Amino acid sequence: MLEQATINHFNKISSTWEQKGWVHSRFLNKQISAFIRSSERKAGFFRKRFKSSAYFGIGTGILFKYLNRYNIAGIDEARDMLGRCPEGIIQILSKVEDLPFLMDNQFNLTFSRNLFKHCVEPLRIVESMYRKTRVGGVAVVIESVVLTKQDGKIPTQLVQMTDPQ
Repeated sequence: MLEQATINHFNKISSTWEQKGWVHSRFLNKQISAFIRSSERKAGFFRKRFKSSAYFGIGTGILFKYLNRYNIAGIDEARDMLGRCPEGIIQILSKVEDLPFLMDNQFNLTFSRNLFKHCVEPLRIVESMYRKTRVGGVAVVIESVVLTKQDGKIPTQLVQMTDPQ
């Protein structure tokens, strides 16, 4: 869940969001797409014709052109950001932790990019992603964070909780 101040902030900057260099970085977005493709191969659904994805915290959906092999349900709490998504994305205005209207085990891929650092309870999002991902599917979380020495254990703890091997 995002705090209302965070939602308001993203609604306010939605018109200028894609001017940020890293948001539309062709290099970065291609790297993310390649990482997801390698995950698809490992999970064994690389050659499937129908691929569905739930993109948690989709924002303006700029990454969509690199993930166009998927039918994407984009979920976000910021109405103005979601409204800027490209045509072809199913837009869902909702909290990402509570999606009772979407079936469990529905998506080949659940995905988030730079969402957790804005959330009050990021582990609830992990649980939601896990519930919505099909058996044999892939859940991918990409976070770019600046860590202090005291914060160093947080990413390791999340990885251990979601991928204990």
